[in-house]
Amino acid sequence: MGNVGYNWGEPGLHPNLSLFVRTLRRRDISVGLSSNLNVFPDIKNVIREAPHYLRVSVSGYYNDVYRQTHRGGNVYAVKSNLYRLRELLDRYSNVDTVIQVGFHVYRSNFPRDFLRMRELCDELGFLFDPVLASFMPAEKTVALVNGHGDPEDRELLEKLVVPVERWMELFAGADGPTPIVSSDSTERPSTTTAALLYAAQCMMQTR
Repeated sequence: MGNVGYNWGEPGLHPNLSLFVRTLRRRDISVGLSSNLNVFPDIKNVIREAPHYLRVSVSGYYNDVYRQTHRGGNVYAVKSNLYRLRELLDRYSNVDTVIQVGFHVYRSNFPRDFLRMRELCDELGFLFDPVLASFMPAEKTVALVNGHGDPEDRELLEKLVVPVERWMELFAGADGPTPIVSSDSTERPSTTTAALLYAAQCMMQTR
């Protein structure tokens, strides 16, 4: 079985999305979608065609928090569509589509929004998949590292649990002789592990 993933560019806006899913499924090709779920006009037909998974990106449970990091979005629309997804999955007896809620963790949405969204996912039977928010797109990160960051991004950058500069330090030291976490350790943890440990320390300070 082949695999096709459709993300970025908001696939839910494409008028022929359900046709794409149907065509790929008939050819025994695994179909994965990603959406912020603010606007998804053909959601009923897409779910009826049963893509293998749909990942929903969110960054808050309450709208005042969500709008800080999903500019122009409305979390009420997102939550309404999450309930709509549950209703459609049940209506079409769709047990093939896995709904995964990717919660982007920022300093501003932990722990209150984090816990409430996890509760909602438990209620709906969806997978809750928290990830540390990163600065995107990559072009902006490159510009920032090279000293050409956009001043308008400063507020967002301050919300990152692991700052861009810290990520660069971790990557820069990934092959060096000095362990990141403990001077007693003879093994260097992976860069991702080190970032998660750093993030855990930050989150403990947030609580």
